[in-house]
Amino acid sequence: MRSIEFSLIRIPDDLSFDDLNLMIDPDTGTLEFDWGPLRTIVGLNADLSLEAEAAVIELIIAWYGFLRLQGYRHDVAEHYFRDCEAMRQFGAGRVMAGPDTLN
Repeated sequence: MRSIEFSLIRIPDDLSFDDLNLMIDPDTGTLEFDWGPLRTIVGLNADLSLEAEAAVIELIIAWYGFLRLQGYRHDVAEHYFRDCEAMRQFGAGRVMAGPDTLN
């Protein structure tokens, strides 16, 4: 049986998800954000490391997922969430090619 480690990350009360200033680059489709709030989070969580891009994206998605359960919605995060889910479900090649492309 596989075990999963779950750790909680502290986020200061005065820090808002909106402080990330999320944007999606229209040319590349990559998520862009302000690093300041993430540095604050790392400063409060000694065992947290955001050296890999995947860890940064996981933190943003986890934070948004938590807020989403409370009814909060953010247009850019929703768009990115849907894209990530589509890539997970159908594969990046199919999503990037579009629905009218034959494989």
